[in-house]
Amino acid sequence: METSICVATPCYRSDPQVALKWGASILVKSNFAGTSSAVTMCALIDFARERLVTQFLATECTHLFFRDDDIFIEPKVFQRLVAEAKPIVVAPYSKRISAAAVWAREALGCTLIHRSVIERMYDRYPELHYEVENNKFVGLFD
Repeated sequence: METSICVATPCYRSDPQVALKWGASILVKSNFAGTSSAVTMCALIDFARERLVTQFLATECTHLFFRDDDIFIEPKVFQRLVAEAKPIVVAPYSKRISAAAVWAREALGCTLIHRSVIERMYDRYPELHYEVENNKFVGLFD
């Protein structure tokens, strides 16, 4: 199956249109099929990611790429993540905190996850499934 990627960005402080355009642009620059999605005005990052997972599962994409709205990722970094061909690949990135840049080493802000991982987690943990306003979610990132 050809690699296709859902670029998913939780947008709390930023313009979701910018995130959607960035996602579409990185796919084109990297020569991958896929889609770009964003969740807006959600202060709870875990809930935003859960909404993005629900959007991802509604697609035929083979991979989910989480990118936080406050970081920039070069196309070559994105391409290297895909080239690793692993079920989950996390890249460290710098994040601005006050006047200093701090490395985030184990955050999901630059993470590529194969669909099979999400589907296995979804099936394995039915106790994490919940519903909000007739929308079904699973709390995989609490």
